[in-house]
Amino acid sequence: GTAELAHSAAQVIGVDVASEAVSYAAAQYARFNTRFVQASGTALPFPDASFDLITAFEVIEHLTDWQNLLQEVRRLLRPAGQFIVSTPNKLYYAETREKAGPNPFHTHEFTFEEFNQALQDVFPSVSMFLQNHSDAMVFQPVGGQQVAETKLDTGQPKPEEAHFFMAV
Repeated sequence: GTAELAHSAAQVIGVDVASEAVSYAAAQYARFNTRFVQASGTALPFPDASFDLITAFEVIEHLTDWQNLLQEVRRLLRPAGQFIVSTPNKLYYAETREKAGPNPFHTHEFTFEEFNQALQDVFPSVSMFLQNHSDAMVFQPVGGQQVAETKLDTGQPKPEEAHFFMAV
């Protein structure tokens, strides 16, 4: 994710609690505008209001003290900053892992209502999205034609059936 954001950001910092992950990322994804830091998401070594954007894709469910992650993000965001966070849907995830059993690395999984409320307790504005896996085909024009078409499902979204939740 850090490497992808680095394509358009002035500066990107990737954080992981595991030193091996930080070393690997620094070796594989080094760019002039990236750096990688070993730290816990619940105690980040940065000054208040120092980020325009913070992302945490499928991190929060791994933390026993996930509330501290939200507080840290709030502390680190500039007044107009944004936080993009995602997590698996507890209901869908339990169903898909029925035979394998619970994910041993997840300490807390969220329902839609719980995730939304946890974010609203900390952030002044929250927009919720549903994310689903989908089989798809992509057709791209050849020869410089500029054609773009997007199809969105028009049915009423059902949080209880979503694979993941994402919030901004």
